[in-house]
Amino acid sequence: MPASFIDALHTDRPAPDRADKMGLYGWLIGSWRMDAIIHADDGSEHRGSGEIHFGWVLQGRAIQDVWILPGVFYGTTLRVYDPGLDAWHILWNDPLKQYYTRQIGRARGRDIVQEGRLETGALLRWSFTEIAPDSFRWRGERSLDEGASWQLQAEFFARRAAALGAGGRDNGKPGLRADYGPDYDAAFVVDPDGYRSEAYCGKKEG
Repeated sequence: MPASFIDALHTDRPAPDRADKMGLYGWLIGSWRMDAIIHADDGSEHRGSGEIHFGWVLQGRAIQDVWILPGVFYGTTLRVYDPGLDAWHILWNDPLKQYYTRQIGRARGRDIVQEGRLETGALLRWSFTEIAPDSFRWRGERSLDEGASWQLQAEFFARRAAALGAGGRDNGKPGLRADYGPDYDAAFVVDPDGYRSEAYCGKKEG
């Protein structure tokens, strides 16, 4: 039996029965720094810096992440792969702003696109673009005319946190983890607080 709530929630790898599909978001596992631009409806902008943390949860059948932008939001996303849809359920919860959304995420070319609808009826689209091993761009858009036009609401420019340079220690050098999946290349690091993070590279499938 798990020794604690954290032990019951977290794991260090994707579930073996779907590891090949978990790569769509699995490359995000670990900690990131981000620069954000929030576009308000009145045309003004808010700029700030924050952090993002991703980890495997629920026996490796889902990924949970925490997004922190001080003074703007402090929320968590649960990303659950659905074999029946061959897609991901994306559930965002921000108790600071009382803002909640649900989307479906899939690969679209080299990007990852999440689509949903707000309670107001407006369409919502969030996209991972410009994906690289150590960086990505995250765009949030809204449409009030059923997709005829889109309004950019937020942009996040993320870069992987340099754990080793900040005092972390190597917990598994980069290499193929065949027991996780046939295309599962990863490296592991333990940060100065003892948290274990993973850098993943593999096939991105929906």
